[in-house]
Amino acid sequence: MTSPSAVLDMIRRELPAQGRYAIVTAVSGGPPAAVTVRFIEGGATFQPDVLGQAALPTVGARALILPVSGQWVLAGVVTAPSAPPVYRTLDVPLVNNWHLERNTGTGAWWLYDYVTNGSARVHGTVMQGRWPFQGGGAGDGSEPVVRPADDTTHLLYHNARAALDAISAAAGTVHLVTLSMTRTDTLPNPQAAPRMFGHKYTTASPPPEGQPSWVSGYGPLTLAPFQLGQAVTWTLPSSWVVALATGVLTGIAFSSSSTTDAFEASSATELDRHARLVITYTAPTEVTL
Repeated sequence: MTSPSAVLDMIRRELPAQGRYAIVTAVSGGPPAAVTVRFIEGGATFQPDVLGQAALPTVGARALILPVSGQWVLAGVVTAPSAPPVYRTLDVPLVNNWHLERNTGTGAWWLYDYVTNGSARVHGTVMQGRWPFQGGGAGDGSEPVVRPADDTTHLLYHNARAALDAISAAAGTVHLVTLSMTRTDTLPNPQAAPRMFGHKYTTASPPPEGQPSWVSGYGPLTLAPFQLGQAVTWTLPSSWVVALATGVLTGIAFSSSSTTDAFEASSATELDRHARLVITYTAPTEVTL
């Protein structure tokens, strides 16, 4: 272990000396101001020169001292490295999942709020695109009656604003918001690209049984396509997250009139846990809904 005097002797003999870390053991405001330190590796205490306009450190601080002209000089206090951030996630469930269909033959619309077996749990199935449905026959062996295709739209309401407000109230920072879905249909199109729109419908103000309206500037946004049986997670653009946080948007929807984009995404086991938003954030404490 090298003592302060030995290091100073090295300096005097013009041998290379390096800056060192030291722990502050005592501070006197003076005048003149004095700081006592000890090398972080240990050894005897000593007093380096203190710059006249430098802020005095506190006892226990880690300081950088430099050899200058045969004397140690206190260069400043070194901030301890901060702890790595802890990323947390908040699972935001569906509050409403509206299913809208338009019969391409008659132009008629019909709407209902998806639930599982009539219970209060919101059904997480999401459908999009033009579906070439075929109706059943009369039971007398006749050919089935072909029914015109339906254009299908799903509108999701997660009440994301409440979740984002809770994170903000906890002095948190949102890093990303994602939506995950698994494609479960048996349609022939190998790849289907979701077409995402932003809407302003809520539980108190649901969409009408007719053409839905979208918020200008938010859609259609084409997401990365997925194939049969594939589970995909999409990251919402930051502009969409800000719009959800400020109430410009209340939810997102998926809508298309193309057979190429048609898909159904669901869960074979936990229907009500499908199509949930997940917010990744940092905060001093965990946020719960």
